[in-house]
Amino acid sequence: MQSYGMISIVLLSFLFTACEKESVDPGVVVNDNAGKDVNGPASIEEVGNFIFEATSLEKNDDGYTFEGALIGENNLEDTFKIGEGNFEVIIGPGDEIEKISGTGIPEFPRVGIFAEMLKTFAWSAVTSHFEYETGAYYKEQYDTDLPLTDDRKYFHIKVLDETKGDRYELKNTVNGMIYSFVDFYIDILDPSVFFKAPLLVPKPPSGDKSILQKLAGKISDKGGNIPNVGIEGGIAYAWSNQGLIISEEYPFQNDKMFELLGYEGFESFNTHSYHRAAGIAFPPLPLFQINAESYIGYPVESFTIPPEDIIEDREQAFLDWVSDPAANIDLSYRVSANGSFDMGGLGIGLILGVLPNANGFIGNVFNEEINLDVVAGTLQYQLEPGNSFLKFGGEFTRPLLSEILHEDIRQYMPTQPTSEGYMFLSIGNDLEDWSLFVESSSTMNLPGLGEVDFSDSHFYINEDEIYAEGHFDLPSYGILEYNRRFTGRITRDGFEFESAYDQDITLPNGITLGSRDLKIKVTSDRGVYLEGSVTLPYGVTEADVIAVFSSEKLSFEGNITNGLDLELGFELPSREFTIRTSTDPDEGFYLMGELDIPHLGYNYVEGVINSSEISLTGIVNRDINIAGVTMPISNASLTISNSRGVFLDGSFRLPAGLATARMNGNLTPEDASFSGNLTTGLTVAGHTFQYTNSSISASNAAGITLSGRMSLYIFTTTVSGSISTGGQFVLTGSYQYSANVSIGTFSSNVGVTVKNTGVALGGTGTIKGPFGGTLYSGSYIINPNWSTRTFRVCFGSACFTI
Repeated sequence: MQSYGMISIVLLSFLFTACEKESVDPGVVVNDNAGKDVNGPASIEEVGNFIFEATSLEKNDDGYTFEGALIGENNLEDTFKIGEGNFEVIIGPGDEIEKISGTGIPEFPRVGIFAEMLKTFAWSAVTSHFEYETGAYYKEQYDTDLPLTDDRKYFHIKVLDETKGDRYELKNTVNGMIYSFVDFYIDILDPSVFFKAPLLVPKPPSGDKSILQKLAGKISDKGGNIPNVGIEGGIAYAWSNQGLIISEEYPFQNDKMFELLGYEGFESFNTHSYHRAAGIAFPPLPLFQINAESYIGYPVESFTIPPEDIIEDREQAFLDWVSDPAANIDLSYRVSANGSFDMGGLGIGLILGVLPNANGFIGNVFNEEINLDVVAGTLQYQLEPGNSFLKFGGEFTRPLLSEILHEDIRQYMPTQPTSEGYMFLSIGNDLEDWSLFVESSSTMNLPGLGEVDFSDSHFYINEDEIYAEGHFDLPSYGILEYNRRFTGRITRDGFEFESAYDQDITLPNGITLGSRDLKIKVTSDRGVYLEGSVTLPYGVTEADVIAVFSSEKLSFEGNITNGLDLELGFELPSREFTIRTSTDPDEGFYLMGELDIPHLGYNYVEGVINSSEISLTGIVNRDINIAGVTMPISNASLTISNSRGVFLDGSFRLPAGLATARMNGNLTPEDASFSGNLTTGLTVAGHTFQYTNSSISASNAAGITLSGRMSLYIFTTTVSGSISTGGQFVLTGSYQYSANVSIGTFSSNVGVTVKNTGVALGGTGTIKGPFGGTLYSGSYIINPNWSTRTFRVCFGSACFTI
């Protein structure tokens, strides 16, 4: 790594302060009132950090007015002259100096670094105005952009008349360059000095060149380009003896950076010098071009200019640290800078050059060569044994992701529609302690959809992962809203993003899916899909769904995770119950799976949901138990809807082979209620009888009852009854029967009893002879022979066959 291309920010600190010594007597004060003889002070007053050496002094209720020298004392008890003239001092509460104002000849502080500077500093001063106020006051009153601390008090020294040309300007000459300025600020307690000035680089005498011109020549030799020396520009300077200038924090542009990186901006710290250049094109050697400001702090109590011969050592030490964190670094300092950067391989491109070394941590993430343009940036670094770091944030003008990412990652991001963006790089004391944040639009290559814009996006890369967040421009199919951000991760093996989706989805078929815990996911293997929980109408309270995107439609599939209520007042638990639909209006909304049907158990059903109802059907072939009676059901039609409830229509086989019935009715958890008729005759004790005009009803509340006309060959009569627990049945009926027999006529009210064991006939009757006389009146029994369809009637020992 070449030291030429790296950070020479320290060089800026001394570019205008290291020169050949001027022959200027630092004790001479140039004064408009030349010839005035001051033999010495009439009195000396000490107030706070000020000393008044007055030739005349008046004390009043508010403070002092005096003529003479105004002397400051810093917090190290060093004293220095501020100026000489007429002053008014206002004393506030607690005997604190509230305000100082006056006019006179200013003096540059002759203490610390300023005493060194004045050895080579051609100082000219004119009658000026003095005031002593807070930094906040000056920012509001004069709109100054110098780095003054709001609650700290400064002396502001300003020439009285800016219209009188060179005679009324404060001037100094350093390195052959003339700084001409009309005001400056002094922090007495430090002291530190702040000033802004236009800059004119005069044409040097023949054969003599300034440092700036020599640098320009070196840059030209290396192919660089800077404007001709002699251009006018603007600068701002501040120096602090004790490092009491607070650097700018430079807040981040994106709130997400604080969440990911753990801090809100570049840290502010105590510094010894501040520099800002506007309209001056510095050579690329120190990194800055066009506009820049920088703060530099050293771990020393009192600041003095380091010898020139260690400047490059500091630069090389920093380069060594960046390229090899284990390098032995003996120097300590801290820099914070903001401005326009030259990124062409010589500047921050060299810093980013450390990133390919991180490829071993998470695979091939970075290109081996990184070269990009940054239009504005902020840099902060610290070089301190065991506690070094570097932070850089900047706006780039080239497709950063395409420049820095390896093709293994770029395959998922084929293009960058815009080249503008923002980046932030942090490198800790160890190379492994690094992270990169990039804010830039891109495109993502999605299965089934192709290239999709990934806008307003940012990427966070460290040794463990590539985290990304942004907006996908996905197809809506007229039902989805995408005003949301996606978050995810990218590896060499693929990517996965997701975003919570908390809006209801109304499909073209009129069905609304209520979002409960729904997410949109974007992955490299499955494309785009919805995943999570939704609610369906008509009491279908929750379903886990996956909806897959394609270029034509959005297709939903899922599983009901609980029961169906269907607005019936009770739940039908589900098992492996799936749903299927899509955004194609010609496709319906289908459901299929098993439901736990009351009194039947789980049974497969399938059907549809539309805007008016839900309708499911199935076939039942199983037993049902009603009132303790088990009846097999065959080929029964099961219908479930929010209008009919749970409805069953099918063939029931009655116990003990009695008969088969066709019944239908509703099922609820409390009851199963059916009605219908028998489709076969009655089979009793192995013989089947015709049973017509039948009816049957079955419910848990009323049991099972049936009624019909039973043919007993010699007569047909109505028999009815019930089937009880265990399949025992009893049917009864009667018939008024009369017949001619061999001995006369037989008449009787025949009782009929049908049980599992058989059919019993009998009762009381009368036999009359041929002439009408009663031969017998009383009980009798009938012994039927169903196979021959004959009946033997016996009255005691007398029997006959009918």
